Amino acid sequence: MVNILNPGPYIFWSLVTGPILLSGWRETPIYGVGFLISFYTAMILSLTAIIFGFGAARQLGPKINRALLGISAIALFCFALYQLWVGIMKV
Repeated sequence: MVNILNPGPYIFWSLVTGPILLSGWRETPIYGVGFLISFYTAMILSLTAIIFGFGAARQLGPKINRALLGISAIALFCFALYQLWVGIMKV
């Protein structure tokens, strides 16, 4: 039910991807179908790479996993500080 009520896909397809698809379809239907196939192929392959990447990281051991978690936390903290800085400077 959450996926059906989530507005993200509807907004994405109506404002971003829908016009691209229709533009390609108006030129020739092959462009529209090619766009859909390329879009979903890229999405599935990237999600597959993420799954395999996390699966491989799991086998590296708990020490490496903690280090990767620490690096991720520091990177997210730095990004949050950057976003705060940009937000404050615009006011």
